[in-house]
Amino acid sequence: MEYERSYKTNIEEMPHASWLSDWFALIRFRDMIEKYGLEFYRLAKVLELVKRAIEQPNLPLDDSDLGPNPMRKEMFDFFGLTQSAKLWARLLRKLTEKKEPLTQADFKELDGRIRDELEDVWFMHLSDQKADLYNGKDLFGSQVSQQFPSAILEVEEAAKCLALGRATATVFHCMRILELGLNSLAREFGVRFEHRNWENVINDIEAAIKKISSDPNRAADWKNLVHFCSEAAVQFRFFKDAWRNYSMHVHERYNEEYATLVFNSVKEFMKQLATRLSEAPFGSTGKD
Repeated sequence: MEYERSYKTNIEEMPHASWLSDWFALIRFRDMIEKYGLEFYRLAKVLELVKRAIEQPNLPLDDSDLGPNPMRKEMFDFFGLTQSAKLWARLLRKLTEKKEPLTQADFKELDGRIRDELEDVWFMHLSDQKADLYNGKDLFGSQVSQQFPSAILEVEEAAKCLALGRATATVFHCMRILELGLNSLAREFGVRFEHRNWENVINDIEAAIKKISSDPNRAADWKNLVHFCSEAAVQFRFFKDAWRNYSMHVHERYNEEYATLVFNSVKEFMKQLATRLSEAPFGSTGKD
């Protein structure tokens, strides 16, 4: 009874294995064993019983260690073996109606169908470090997320690409993150950003920075502003010349080591920007 109750609970609480309902979520091997160990065991035993029925059709099937209803349709559904489930439902009716016995051909068809469907299920292994990247939140820090909310998705996508070994895609997402930063700096000086190349935007920003010292209405901390914005403009020019101009072209490829360097460099730069700037709506000019 205890076995039957626990099995019933598993089926009701987890009608499908988690990878069938959340395709891109990670699951630890330990959790997979703890949650689905019983189902894996039962499926393996079913394959063993089917194989034995094929090889030794005159021997009775011993399914005593599989608990109640050893080859119930729900077990196949649980693993997403939909075609196997349909076939087994037909074979169950054949068994229940007792009009004709299951034949060796039936077991061969079931065996082949289960194995064919299992071959279509793939898993990717990630190290603990890569899993932290893949599942990471606020990887650039909470202040960047607060000041540049549109960067949240880009940061997560850059990290996922890095975790999965898609280095060039990581760099691409990092350049999209930088666009948010450059737009915010452009707004600080009333420089139009949208539909313009970075070179012209940075040139206009640097020209505006040079005018601050002679502006009679300059802020009290104008020297700090000049220092901060001048450094930011220089960094943007470096990012443009070193990475952005090249990452947009199909011939450029990056390896994991290089993509990690870009990711971490953009991370530190955006953390610095977030201490003074915030996200600007695209198409805006000047402070709101």
